[in-house]
This record gives sequence, C-alpha cells and structure tokens, in this order.
Amino acid sequence: VCTSAGNVYFSSDAGTTYTVQSGAVTAASSKALNAIHFSDYEHGWAGGVTSALIQTSDGGSSWAAVTPPAAMSVRSLYAFSKERVIIGGTADELYETWDGFVSDTEAKTYSGKSTTGVVAGLAFNNDHVGFMIHNTAAGVGTIFRSVDGGHIWDALTTPSNLGLNDIVALDDNTAFAVGNAKSGTAVVLKVSA
Repeated sequence: VCTSAGNVYFSSDAGTTYTVQSGAVTAASSKALNAIHFSDYEHGWAGGVTSALIQTSDGGSSWAAVTPPAAMSVRSLYAFSKERVIIGGTADELYETWDGFVSDTEAKTYSGKSTTGVVAGLAFNNDHVGFMIHNTAAGVGTIFRSVDGGHIWDALTTPSNLGLNDIVALDDNTAFAVGNAKSGTAVVLKVSA
C-alpha cells in the first residue's frame, strides 16, 4: 500500500502486519502517493502528486524516482510489466510507456477528455482488455473499456454516480467500481460491455 506521506508498506502475511519500505519515501521526495501496482513479485510502480513516480525491480527493497512524461499528479496506474506502464492524472492525462518512461511514451485520448477531469482508476483483465474510470470536474464518473491494450477507449453505460474511486476487472466484459456515497449510501457499480 502507499500513503499520503510518500511511504510504501509491504505485508507478507495477508495484511496482518505491514513494514515500511524506507527507500520509497526518499525516491518520492516525501510526496503523497495515490496509486501503486506490481506486475509481478519484483517489479512495481507507485505514483502521486507533483510528478511523483517511482519504481522498484527488487520487490520494494529499493525504489528509484522516474520522470513522468509531463508535469502531472498521478492518480492511477497499471503496470503490465517492468517497462510497460499506463498512468492517469488529475488533469485528464493518460500516458503509456513501453520502456519505463525513458523515451517510448504515448499520450492517449478518449471522449470527454479535457484538462479538468481525473483518470481515477485503471484495471486490466489481460494485456489487451482493460477498464478506466474518468471523473469530470463536476464529479460524475464514467467507465471506459479498451480492447486493444489502452490505445482506444470506449465509454460504457455507467450508472448515475457522484464520482468513482477505483475499479477492478472481473473478465473481458465485466468490471466493478466503487465510488462516493450517493444519498447517504456507499456506491458499488457493475458495468458490462
């Protein structure tokens, strides 16, 4: 897990106890981290505010700062491998890299993209099919689906909501998302393609 203080904590006992991975807070310059994802036991990425983006290749024993493709606050990310990563930001940014943000990076577009929304969640079922949460500045969330690895995103019919926070892909056609309370009730949404 990552924290607003820039820490990353690791658990080897299913969440009963956690230990801090001290190198993460240094690599992140103590900036708040919003998202973390590992592609395997060794390779992981975390991102946060004010261009905080860090990666590990040794299961979190050490972390290194990575320069994102633009000055941005990372809100969501998904690591396919140690070098292929897709990140979403708080100003509608969506970028994918195939070499760990060294030089091979592509900005993505999607319907409704502006500069005032947030790419709040990313989840892939496999290398090709994934889901994305986009919240507008007014706080209304839409779920998008990609079937080509994140190149093209199509909006899905998304139930009424006041903003969505995270998403999980169940299969190529189904995802669940959680969001802000609506009429005093927590929101859990199921979408199908």
